Order: sequence, then structure tokens, then C-alpha cells
Amino acid sequence: MNCAIVTIGTELLLGQITDTNASYLAQELNRIGLPVALHTTVGDDYTQIKDALSEALKRADLVITTGGLGPTEDDLTREVIADDDTLHGVVINLLNKRRKTLGIVETFTGGMLTARLCSSLPSPVRESIVIGSREQVFSFLNTKRRVIDGKAGEALATKIRTVGNSSIGLALLGSIKAIEKAYEVYAHVIVSGRDVNGSYEWKMGGDIPTLQSRGATIALNTLRLALIS
Repeated sequence: MNCAIVTIGTELLLGQITDTNASYLAQELNRIGLPVALHTTVGDDYTQIKDALSEALKRADLVITTGGLGPTEDDLTREVIADDDTLHGVVINLLNKRRKTLGIVETFTGGMLTARLCSSLPSPVRESIVIGSREQVFSFLNTKRRVIDGKAGEALATKIRTVGNSSIGLALLGSIKAIEKAYEVYAHVIVSGRDVNGSYEWKMGGDIPTLQSRGATIALNTLRLALIS
């Protein structure tokens, strides 16, 4: 996983102030193992900001903006982002334009990923299953193997693709565990198709709604990257 930093502010381009935010962000991101693939600076111009964000989204898994969020009239970042398409909207359009259909298996997200991909018509989702327990995973796979990992995710993605007669199978697999005063999930997302493949795994802490929402978002972005690669 890599990152892009987009710094926004005409005063930066004019040399009126020094961009210390980007330097700090790059150091901290690299410290936690997230390399910065792109850093760009643009002025307070709607088109420049939109173009910079579009390019950053093509080249990085995560995009961080700094600047351009103040109370003055020339701070346009919120306006640009609000006018841009949603992540699930981008994925739906990519699937429909390429005439791809999708089969989904979800676990800890409880159907949240499917709901986002069915939010507009025509939806590319042909088959969707929510599995609530480890035993249901093994039963669906009809296997004696009792390990929840990337290999199980690959098997789930392949099976849901076959069951739904879909172009692509996606498995979002993980279990939420209580840790002290919060919760933690160790998760895998697998995308499997004839010419569309991708995977990602992560470990994250937080409250349950946040873990579910971020899980669905990570799955959408993994699918997006698989479709454009």
C-alpha cells in the first residue's frame, strides 16, 4: 500500500509560506510503513485540484490532502471532493463499462459492501452471500481445512464466482475480536477473475461500525485497483 500527498494553496506556489505539512506527513507515513509514491502542490483552482486528485487516485492506494480547507472563499477542496464521484460509484461504472458482473462473499462487514454496490442501477452484483461464522465459511467451501486466511479467501472468491456465474468473485473475509476497550479485525480481501485479480490484507482496531465501514471501503478500492491494473 502506498500514499500520495496533495498540497493545496496558491501561497505555496508563490513561495509566501513553506510547506512543512507535506514533509511531516511523508516522514510519519514512511515511519509506519506507508511509502509516499507522489507529492504534488497545486494552487487554489478548482480544475487544478480536481486534476491533481484524479491523478493521485490513479497512482496511489491512499490520498491525503493538506491545505485548502479553511474558511476563505478560495478554499475549494471540500467543493471538489463533494462534486467528485464516490468510490463505489467509480467501481460500479468500471464494472458496467467493462460488462463485468460480480459475486460477493462478505463476513464481518455484514452486507455493507453489497449495499454500496447495489446503491445505483444497473448494479453489477449478480450474487451476494453474507457468512456470519467460521463454521459457515467451512460449510460453504465444503472443506476440512479449518484456517481463515488468504487461501480460504481465494477459495471463497472462486466459488462465489462459479455459483453466481459471474465474471469476478470477491471475498471479504475476517473476524472481529474484542481487545481491551475496543475491537480488532484481521481481514483479507481477494478479487478473482479471468483477467481481474487482486488481494490485500490488513489488521485494524476501532469500534465495530468503523471496522465494518473501512473494511467495505478497502474492498472497494482493492477491486478498483484490480480493474484498472
